[in-house]
Amino acid sequence: MASLTFRGGIHPYDGKDMSKDIPIKEINAGPVLVYPLSQHIGAPAVPIVQKGDRVLAGQKIAEAQGFVSSPIYSSVSGTVKDICEHRVLAGNNAMSIIIENDGL
Repeated sequence: MASLTFRGGIHPYDGKDMSKDIPIKEINAGPVLVYPLSQHIGAPAVPIVQKGDRVLAGQKIAEAQGFVSSPIYSSVSGTVKDICEHRVLAGNNAMSIIIENDGL
């Protein structure tokens, strides 16, 4: 536990013991990437690409919709394989944009 830096309050465990001395390493994107349109408690984004479209890395693929919403950008270039329901980490299904990475 960290030493107290101020009077009162809490000092939760940071959990960095296993990673603090290991260098950062680059990980390449996989062959297929899934971008859920609902990534937070707000309104899901609306896709602005269609199946079969070619996208570039950094291109906006979904537009924010509503007060609490955020746009989504592609992190890779490739082809939009599908826009469909896909299981997400929370365990439920969410509309998602699936992009086949071309590795460029």
